[in-house]
Amino acid sequence: MPNIRLIRPPARPGHRGPSRGMHALITALKAANIPWLKIGGHLQSGEIPWVWLYKDVQTAIQFDKWGWPFICGPNVLFWNSHAPATIEYEQKILDAENCKMLFTESTWYSSLIRAYCNHNEAPIVIWPYPISPTPAGPLTAEYDLLVYLKDYSLGREHLRLIQEWPNSNLVVYGHYDRETMIELARRSRACVYLSTDDRGPLAAAEIAIAGCPLVGIERGCPWVAETPGIGVKINHFGKPDLFDACKEAMRLDHNYVRQTALDRFDANETVNVIRNALKPIAEGE
Repeated sequence: MPNIRLIRPPARPGHRGPSRGMHALITALKAANIPWLKIGGHLQSGEIPWVWLYKDVQTAIQFDKWGWPFICGPNVLFWNSHAPATIEYEQKILDAENCKMLFTESTWYSSLIRAYCNHNEAPIVIWPYPISPTPAGPLTAEYDLLVYLKDYSLGREHLRLIQEWPNSNLVVYGHYDRETMIELARRSRACVYLSTDDRGPLAAAEIAIAGCPLVGIERGCPWVAETPGIGVKINHFGKPDLFDACKEAMRLDHNYVRQTALDRFDANETVNVIRNALKPIAEGE
């Protein structure tokens, strides 16, 4: 039975969501003590590498040239999902015949990857990163909305929301403190996640675990489409859909939202998905 070795795991959680998610997953995988899964270290002869960072994509391409089986994702495809496979290395991964499995975080992103795959017929397995540390639960609502602005082109929608619900707060992607965001989420009736491109937003998961219902589109906040009870999915951010969705989200039970999110982003569940997906490869099936 060949070992599978995860290449370049993070040594510590960083300030950004993806690095915290990766570190939380590494911690959970180590605790699971899967005998054929090695975390970090140097690749040994006969092992199957699992490449999951952009910076190692050229290594994955070299593996394919050598005819060496490898596992890929989730932090490899795409640099820009609005222009997928326009970078040479992306197309080489999508053409890789020796890729045995691809990982990503959401259904819409899995469909995007599959649409651009050519010779790469590897199965695509979906799992979200676990959340650690776990945000505390909801408190009595003091604010109407938490507006999370990731796509700056949606600034006008933010202004409309604030005009409709003045007792609201704004969090801007890349310019906020995690603890502050979570405390606002715990005290808000709902959160509008203004994003049009995210395959697995950890901030949205943290907001939901805090008990704050989400409003968003599938492409920007996939949890609203994939996790019933966590919020309200809309197809676009225009009126009246956006305002109606906010009102609907505000009526959701915050404790139920929290429990649904805790179940969705449970570390043990993610580990089980990964173990079950990789085991046939490790066993040579």
